[in-house]
Formats: sequence, C-alpha cells, structure tokens
Amino acid sequence: MKPSRIAVALLILVALEAGYYFYDTRIVEKRAERERVAGLLLDIDQDKVTKITIRRPDENMVLARKKSGWTIVEPLEADADPGKVRYILYKAGLLKAARNFGKVSNLADYGLDEPVTVTFDQGDGGKTQSLEIGCRNPTGSMRYVMVAGDVAMANGSDVNAVLPTLFDVRDRKMFRKSVLDVTGFQYKSKSFSVSAVRGADKSWKLTSPVEADADDVGVEAFIRKFMTAEAAGFVDDTDANPGRYGFDNPEYEFTATFGDKGSRTLLLGAVSKDGDRYARMTDSGQVVMVSGDIVSDLPESVMKLRDRSLVSLETDSVKKISLVVSGEAVELEKDDTGGTGGADGAWRITSPQPARADGAVVSGLLYDLAEATGVDIVAEGEVDLSEYGLDNPGLSIKVVTDSDEYTIKAASVDKGGVSRFYVIPGGLPLVMSVEKSVYDSLALKYDDLLDKRLFAVKSEEIERININRVGQVFDVTKSGDDYRLLSPHEARVTHDQWNRLVWAVKSLEYERTDSAKDVEDAKYGFDKPELEITVYGKSGLVINDIAIGRKTPGGDGYYVRSASGDTVYIIDKQFVTTTMVNSLDNLWEATGR
Repeated sequence: MKPSRIAVALLILVALEAGYYFYDTRIVEKRAERERVAGLLLDIDQDKVTKITIRRPDENMVLARKKSGWTIVEPLEADADPGKVRYILYKAGLLKAARNFGKVSNLADYGLDEPVTVTFDQGDGGKTQSLEIGCRNPTGSMRYVMVAGDVAMANGSDVNAVLPTLFDVRDRKMFRKSVLDVTGFQYKSKSFSVSAVRGADKSWKLTSPVEADADDVGVEAFIRKFMTAEAAGFVDDTDANPGRYGFDNPEYEFTATFGDKGSRTLLLGAVSKDGDRYARMTDSGQVVMVSGDIVSDLPESVMKLRDRSLVSLETDSVKKISLVVSGEAVELEKDDTGGTGGADGAWRITSPQPARADGAVVSGLLYDLAEATGVDIVAEGEVDLSEYGLDNPGLSIKVVTDSDEYTIKAASVDKGGVSRFYVIPGGLPLVMSVEKSVYDSLALKYDDLLDKRLFAVKSEEIERININRVGQVFDVTKSGDDYRLLSPHEARVTHDQWNRLVWAVKSLEYERTDSAKDVEDAKYGFDKPELEITVYGKSGLVINDIAIGRKTPGGDGYYVRSASGDTVYIIDKQFVTTTMVNSLDNLWEATGR
C-alpha cells in the first residue's frame, strides 16, 4: 500500500475513534443527565436553598438558613438539626414521579384539595419550588403530589422524608461538640465532685479533689454520657421557677470546657413521671427531658476515675525481670543474641539456675502486668503496710527497662474468712485492691517460666526429621521447597505434610521431671523406646535427639530422655498416642502407601 493511502486510512481511523469517544462520553452522558433530570419532581440546588416552609392545615413550620446554621423560626425559635435539614434537601432533590397524571379535574380525589405544601426558597435570583402533598394511593405505598399544577404519584417513604415534624427537625443535642473537643470538665453530684484537664499528650489528669493521673478510658466513657445526651422531649412551660424542675438544686451538673472556645454547662434536675430527667443548658432557658439512663453507671466516687494501672509500661522496652513469689526468687534477662532455637527478644532465666525461658509465658506476664488494674484505691500517703500484708509481701516484681525500673509488691490477706489482694503499684505511694485473677497471673515461679519444649527451634531451621516408631523408621528431609520421604520408602511430600510433621514435633513439651537420681534404661523403657525422634538443622547439625520410653505408673504420661543429658522428663500421653500417630499416618497415606 502506498504511504499516502496509509496516511488517509490512519486519519479515518482516528476520526472514527474520536467520534466514538464523543458519542460514548459526551452524548450518552448528556442523554443520561437529561433523563435523570426529566424524572425529577423538583429543580433545586441544595446549597442555594435559604428557606424551607411547610404548611399544614393546622400549623406552619419555617426553617431559615443563617450564618450560624439552620434555625426554626416558626412556630417557635429554636436551633434546627443540621443533619436532618441536609437530609430533607437531599431527598427533595432526588424525588421522582413514579407516574404522571398531568392536570386533573378533581383534586379531592387525590387529597390535594387541602394539601400539605413544602416550599423551597432558593434566595435572590433563585427559583422557588413548591411540592403539594396529598393522600396515599389505595395500596398505601405511594403518595399523590402536585408540582406547578401537574399531579403525579411518588414513593410514599421518599415523600414523607421531606415532610418532617417539628420534633424531627429540632436540634436535640445538648452539646454541639464532640468528646474530642473537650479539653476539661467539672462535675458535681450529690456524692462527689471532680474536675480534670486533658494534657498535651491527650491523656487526662484529675485536678480536684486530688491531683493524679486519670483513667483515660474511664474518663472518656464518663464525659461521653453527657456530651452525647439528646432531648427526648421538650417542655413548653418554662416559667421562671427553677424549683419546678429541680434546677434550684440540681442533682447533677456537668461543665465541659473547649479550650479558648469557652464552656457550656448541663444541669440535670428532677425525675419526670415517665422516668426521664429534666435537663437544660445554663445558657438556654429551654427545659427538655433526657433519658433517665444518662445517670446510670456513673461513678460513685473520684477513685473510679483515677488511673488504677499497676504500672505504666512499654513491654518491648523491658530488659530484666525479677520475681519473688512466696520467698522463691527468679531472675530473667532478654536475650537478643538469637541463634539456633532463639530469636530477637527471646528470654533466658539467669537465676536460680540458668535455663531457657518460655518466651510466650514471659510475654504473657509482661502483658498482664501492663494491662492489670486495681479494683479500688484503698489507702494513700502514710500507710500501715502491715494492715494489707505488704510489710512482708508474698509477691514482688521488678522490671527494668531501657531507661527506668519499677517495683510492684502484692500480698494476700485473710479478712473475715475471705482472701483480699492488695498491691503497691510501681512508683506510687498508695495501696490498691486487686482481683485474685490479677494476683495469680503475676505470681509465676521458676517452673512456670521454664521453656519446656524439647525441640526449641524455629520451624525454618529444621531440615530433617528422623522418627523411629517401634522399629519403623520415617526419614523426611527438606531442601529449599523440595520435601522428600527417604524411609520407609522414597516419595515426595507436600509443603503441608512437612509443616504438619514439624508442628507436631515442635509441640512436644514436658510437664515435669522425674526425681530419680539414677537412671536405669529398663526402668523407664529407654532400652526399648516407643519413639525415637532426631531433629537436624542446617549442615546436618543435630538439634536434639530424644527417646520416649514406657508409660508412667499412672498411665497418663510417658518418660522421655534427651541423648545429650540424663534428666528424665514426663510428657502427656496424647503426644505419643494421638499427635504423632496422626502426623505419621498423614505422611504415610499422602505418599500413596
């Protein structure tokens, strides 16, 4: 083909593509927009509407947009709920006719002889739009409406959305700001008073009747009760007698401050016959009723708003832990050296006998310590520690971090046949009561902290597992992503099969050790073991080699010994009778034998 013909063909193709694009995007979009607009009953711009008038046969309601927001100007002056007004405008702008009747001869047939009229005034230069609303259709799902003399039928719920009652549209919020806007508060009730401020770090500090750290979660929940309060009803009779509603001596008074934006005070007075509370803001004469639930679960004392944490602790920063439980001391250090069987952040016991610590148990201890809270503060300042058993505590924990150290002491005291548990939190001159569960979660001894895994190794470090089950040898290896069974026959195994075997082996933990000084193989069954398991790491390094002998006398466990030591361990029988059986059966069946 000649170059000139190619150029002409390209120009035609470009023109066709441009025409298709113009049709597909511009024309189709405009047609869709015309169809959408054609179906709408009203032509209003939500942002330009300055007034909404609702005329009912018995009452008119007028909403006006002012600089401060939407307000009700008829039948009374009050703030409107801005969200509700936005919703009315939104639904009005989408209102469509399901069926058009045009001009009709008898408006009474449609309930339009005495309609409810909603008028949207769009300000200077804007078009005023009115929607006249009649009765429902025979099925009740639709409602008759009229716009500019033409009658139509529209979805009943959509029509009702633009026809709110006075109560619907009235702003029922007592405070118009959120909990996050509050920088301080004062609270007074018949039982106690308290005030607090929010610090630059967003945490709360009590300022009276005591200066102390506050329970941030508790304080947020406390002030949220008031900040989210809404009117359940409005009282029209607001005469000048405050005693009529209990405001001469209110039961509750809550003042929220908003930094340099001032403050507002809510008063809660008497209980109504329906169980609600009379309430009003001090900067408003309007009396309302709020749900009686607003005062449920409020704290009875300032102690309930205080920070009752045992210690303020970042668990990742802890380097050393010292525990003394009933006179038995244990010391632990974080081991960041890693290595076979270890990991960054692993823990080791340094005293009374060096040993590997169970990282999960230590992490759980630190988590419990960081999350533990007291039930109540029972004493502060100069305290007779003997009254709480803290002159000779049964539990002492010292944690050393990168930059600080904290000591927590706890004791159990029998009072009237009931055990009570008390704590001196780290760094605070006070005594708190705690639940028994808190005490027990922290009172860990040497045996509780020991790593009892017989194969303490990372899964990715295992490259071979050899299991001798009563003379039948299973030998499985890993090389990269290649997994193979070498014995009792050669076969490929899947990644899932390998992982199941690895997890089974790594789950082996001993429950306790046997106290015998002399180990006789025949006594424990090590001369004819039930299972022999050898786990290899990289370069064929033996990680551990164990023999599982006979059952214990009670039959609930098996004896185990490592080839590298003489200690006899006792494991749960489930490992032998269930865990390994299932893993080896899965391995055997999956290779087609």
